[in-house]
Amino acid sequence: MTLILGTENDPKLPSGSVDVALVLDSYHHFDYPEKMLAALAKSLKPDGRLAIVEFYQATGPQPGHIRLDRDDFVREIEGHGFRLLSKNDRITDRQYLLIFGRK
Repeated sequence: MTLILGTENDPKLPSGSVDVALVLDSYHHFDYPEKMLAALAKSLKPDGRLAIVEFYQATGPQPGHIRLDRDDFVREIEGHGFRLLSKNDRITDRQYLLIFGRK
């Protein structure tokens, strides 16, 4: 196993090396989502997937902590080279799961 230390702009994953990238309860922390999404897309294998688990804006851990709700996150992510493949609206009472592939 190899530890790779990413940055706020780039996970520093090798190009074309990732089957599934999991972003767990952290997408809302991305200060530069367009840069991170571009880097994640580059790291995915051709049939790789981006899985995002996130809180609903209204039921997140703290009021005002989640910057967008699910549909707005989907639009943002699709606007940066991904397409929504599937979603699960309730993995917990407060979270959802989105699965994307590259366009």
